[in-house]
Amino acid sequence: DLMRKIYIFIFLTMSWSPQGFSQQSDLGYLEIEVDKDAGIIKTVFDFNPLSLGNPSAVFHETLGKNFWRAGHYKCHWGNIKTRVISVDRNKVSAESYCSQIQSDLSLHLDFLSKMATNYTIIGRVISDGVESTFIADKIHREILVSKNEKKSFFDFLKNFKF
Repeated sequence: DLMRKIYIFIFLTMSWSPQGFSQQSDLGYLEIEVDKDAGIIKTVFDFNPLSLGNPSAVFHETLGKNFWRAGHYKCHWGNIKTRVISVDRNKVSAESYCSQIQSDLSLHLDFLSKMATNYTIIGRVISDGVESTFIADKIHREILVSKNEKKSFFDFLKNFKF
């Protein structure tokens, strides 16, 4: 839908921050910061908990059901924090500890299969000082952080499809 793409483009250019998403029930923001040397992936998810249906256990209903993987190695969650900002906005943050980050990283967001068809997560990854962007939705539930991948904001817009 062209209008939705235009709306999101304007929305992103006017406020590329989690605070800008607070009123959108069908839009979430995911920020990922990878520290390969320390073996830590910081993940912050800012979203409307009402879109989950059961907002009482937001970490376990979203990120907690899935694990980051470094190649075939499963990373483990820790330092989990949930912050209720308002009735329609929660922020979940956690660190994922990996014994080694020598390969591509992936995270399946299986909870998206239960979300409304129009629910979209807009995300940003910072890895090795390189920033890239992605979208995730009901169909595209896997986040892949490739050690060789570099995507600009314009690549993000060009590949933004519903």
